[in-house]
Amino acid sequence: MSGVGRPRKFDEREALAVALDELWAKGYEATSTTALAARMGIGAQSLYNTFGDKQALFERAMALYVSEFIDRMLGPMEAPDAGLAAVRAYFEDVTDKLATPVGARGCFVVKTAMERTSPGDALAEIAQAHFRRIEDALAHALENAVVAGELRPDPSPRALARHLAATAAGLSTLARSGTDARALKETARVALSVLR
Repeated sequence: MSGVGRPRKFDEREALAVALDELWAKGYEATSTTALAARMGIGAQSLYNTFGDKQALFERAMALYVSEFIDRMLGPMEAPDAGLAAVRAYFEDVTDKLATPVGARGCFVVKTAMERTSPGDALAEIAQAHFRRIEDALAHALENAVVAGELRPDPSPRALARHLAATAAGLSTLARSGTDARALKETARVALSVLR
């Protein structure tokens, strides 16, 4: 009877990717721990033993999302020599991603921020930290563009970064509501027209 009571073996990264998919599709509140465990193909005890509680699992799923999507998309704008080309490429990437079936769900960070609005909520704070990172990456590239003479200094790079970060979040919401790729690209093009 060796094997009785042994924990079930599973691929932790694969299970985490399934959890991300479920949480992204349904949101934190609408996804039960029981449903997560079932969708991940593991028992509830295995879920708790491996990932902790639902919030800890959510935080790990968010970290996976950041590493698979946000890090890659923001990397060029966070590069030391980033400029206007990196900002334009970011919006091209955003609109291309949002036009895919997976992207049509919108950004996981934006969805989390819209769902978790209470001050002091740990998950809302995680989302806010990612929004700050997006704004900071945009501001960095825009500040470089001012120094390089690609962009006027007024309005300030920080103000432009806030505007563009809000546009990126709005594009996610539009994609989630079914807006087509052409309209998403046009919206981004108009938002970027302030960069002179």
